[in-house]
Amino acid sequence: MRDLGEEGRKAIVDERDRGGPYMSFDDYLSRLRGGPIGPRAVRNLVMVGAFDALGHPRRELLWGWQERWHGKGLRRGIDRQSELSLNGTSPTLPTIDAFDANQLEYRISDLSTGHHLIHFCRDRLRALGALESNKLPAIAKNKHVRVAGLVITRQAPSTAKKIRFFTLEDEFGQVNVTIKPDVYDRYRQVANRQPILIIDGVMQRQDGVHSVLASHIEALDGVPRPAQRSHDYR
Repeated sequence: MRDLGEEGRKAIVDERDRGGPYMSFDDYLSRLRGGPIGPRAVRNLVMVGAFDALGHPRRELLWGWQERWHGKGLRRGIDRQSELSLNGTSPTLPTIDAFDANQLEYRISDLSTGHHLIHFCRDRLRALGALESNKLPAIAKNKHVRVAGLVITRQAPSTAKKIRFFTLEDEFGQVNVTIKPDVYDRYRQVANRQPILIIDGVMQRQDGVHSVLASHIEALDGVPRPAQRSHDYR
């Protein structure tokens, strides 16, 4: 997770092992005061849902807590009052819906502990005829298929004679896609720049591994660009 670092992760685990589970957000803050965890890391932990099990909405947890922050650690002698109160009042803040929470998690940690991003596009993708990745094992070899997903890798090995290999991911698994040079040249801009792709092609099977040989590539329009970036190799 961004801004936490190995030292911060170790501090959280070591303190939990020493003192038991964190019982509240205040408990977490007070026990880790003066340590290596900075304010950005605390905010990121809240926004990716690390404290959701404690029963308070993420925005409410963030309300007013930074006034108790000092330097790299927390002030000693922090009071035990709820972080939700300020001047005796508890503000009513809008909750984060599932899609916004998903976007925050991808932006901060490159993954989501909840729904996959494609989950929120599934109804549209079904209407467009795109199959879920877990349906592909039942598709016969050489049958035309349409697949879709978040691009997680783009590979162009120097030994592959300009053939590209993409991996798409949806909420059920991954799809391997092979793109020949003529198809890649035709759809280069979309293939390289768009994070969510819809790909038409032919089902391929070899040595028990299935993939799609692409013939057409397009982007799924109208979806906010996720913060997660693909891992591209040559």
